[in-house]
Amino acid sequence: MKKKAVYLVVIIAVLSAFMMMLGNDPIYVYAADNISASPSTHTVKGRYIASELQDDVYCVDIVWGGMEYDYTQSDRRWDTTNHKWVSTTDNEGQWKLKDGSSNTINLTNHSSCDVNVTIEYTPNAEEEDYNGVTMLFDNSDDGVSGNRIAFNMLMPFEGIEGATTADVTVTPVGDLDNATAVNEEYVVMGTITVIVE
Repeated sequence: MKKKAVYLVVIIAVLSAFMMMLGNDPIYVYAADNISASPSTHTVKGRYIASELQDDVYCVDIVWGGMEYDYTQSDRRWDTTNHKWVSTTDNEGQWKLKDGSSNTINLTNHSSCDVNVTIEYTPNAEEEDYNGVTMLFDNSDDGVSGNRIAFNMLMPFEGIEGATTADVTVTPVGDLDNATAVNEEYVVMGTITVIVE
């Protein structure tokens, strides 16, 4: 029992001596990473990541006119030598747009880019009397005309009213000189194709 008391006295004495050596000032412990002057600051970083290139968007409105025409035969006389009816003028007849119909193709470009437009005509093989007739396309704004035309349309300007437009008129060209071509109803002479790319 006396030995335990002696040990306790020795430990207390050693601790007291150690505390005296340190003095009365408090001891502070700092983490090295947190030592800083007041105020504390930290940098903020950022970076820009570009999105992947987007594919062009094609959007062209096409409004078709009725595309119905009447062919009126010129005055004719009987050729007693060749035994056939012949025109009294240089032309067998003339094409005229049906009353109330339209012969215009209206195009409006809403795409994200310029577009190339091609317009062409294909006769209806089942209507042999009309196979000699083709279509004359005319885009006066771009100065192109022919039975197959190609032109460029610029991309729209920014804004609701920024779309670019083109108007193409369509006129039949060619004579109908066969009596079997007479029809009371309109027949499909052919097909117009508009290609946008």
